[in-house]
Amino acid sequence: MAEFHRHNLTPSANGVLDMAHRLKGVTDADGIAEVLTEVIHPFGYDSFVYARIPTDADGALEDYVHLDTLDPDWMQHYLEHDMFRDDWLAQYCQTGTRAVLWSDVRHRIDTGQITGAEAHVMNSARDWGVQNGITLPLPCLGRVFAGISLVGDPMADQADQDRQFRAAEQPIAATLHVFHAGVEMGAVARDFYGLTRREIEVLKWQSEGFRTRDIALKLRTSVHTVEKQAKSARSRLNAASTSQAVAKAVLMGIID
Repeated sequence: MAEFHRHNLTPSANGVLDMAHRLKGVTDADGIAEVLTEVIHPFGYDSFVYARIPTDADGALEDYVHLDTLDPDWMQHYLEHDMFRDDWLAQYCQTGTRAVLWSDVRHRIDTGQITGAEAHVMNSARDWGVQNGITLPLPCLGRVFAGISLVGDPMADQADQDRQFRAAEQPIAATLHVFHAGVEMGAVARDFYGLTRREIEVLKWQSEGFRTRDIALKLRTSVHTVEKQAKSARSRLNAASTSQAVAKAVLMGIID
């Protein structure tokens, strides 16, 4: 069995602020993943997966985007089979607020509280060695939800790891919220959210105070198309309004 090291898990505001400071200089996905990996390692976790999932008006999932350091073969299998649609943890992130231990989810499967496709996803993850961890829902606006899972050594003692998490839940959760804010607002967001060229143009004209009809004339397109592109930009930026979308785009450096 792998050796499991214990660490001083006293909540530290300085540690959270230090991570926030480090994230300011990150300009790419690999960099932000490296920062988080270094931060979570002392807590007994060696990898993570961060996901942001918009839903359409009918509640269907679309535009699943993620950042992860898990086994690439598992993630390819997970995404190719759209397993996030039946993932109990992904569904929990839509309504939950507190972190959930994977051991608690496993107990629900073993006692028949979680069955069918949801149980299949968790069982498949276990078969791939993705079995010790926690998932924390993250706040979003509009029809978007997000969450992050921290994954530990599959050979570590789950009960021991759970005890360590409970002792450090406050600083871990605070750190993960800082990470979420870093992705939402940092330089990496430009690539992470992937706005189209036309969506950026619409936001730029909106930032200068032009109305939809005027933007349509400038872009030589219809009012309906501009409205559709503006709505898509708000969704990608997880913004509740045009003004918030413009503000976030400016902070991210997407528009000047």
